[in-house]
Amino acid sequence: MKRRSRMAAAAGVVALLGVAALTAPAGAADRGSAGSSSAESVAVPPEAVAAVKAAAAAGVENLILDGSSIGIGVIHLHDGVYTHGTYDVVLPAGADTMTAFGWANTAGWFMGDHYCAHVERSTDQGENWTHLPDNYDYGLHVIESNADYIITQYRCT
Repeated sequence: MKRRSRMAAAAGVVALLGVAALTAPAGAADRGSAGSSSAESVAVPPEAVAAVKAAAAAGVENLILDGSSIGIGVIHLHDGVYTHGTYDVVLPAGADTMTAFGWANTAGWFMGDHYCAHVERSTDQGENWTHLPDNYDYGLHVIESNADYIITQYRCT
């Protein structure tokens, strides 16, 4: 199957998931505490795993899934030149960077003032997920080129 066809097929699978499927499960805001220092293995919604596997099958190197109920600013290339000053485009709630923008790779995300994030990372195309320590605050966050991320932002003080 040609790359464009695989991308379209993967996009169709992901599009069927819907916003609610990729949002964090109830109680996700209670996982971990700000400043936790160690990563822990976690379960993620099966729809998120399916999205990552579909993207990997389409040749996508990495992606960000927005597990929030709000959009997040994402960057395509870590080149310091961003469409909106600190990010390239807003990734809608529940969407991923491959389906929403057709990106085969994503460089990172920008978190606004007064927001925090829970971050899950997979380095094996969605098989296993690790909850990273909750030490994300305002600013640009660059991601690994060989890992997929679920970013769940929430309002904090």
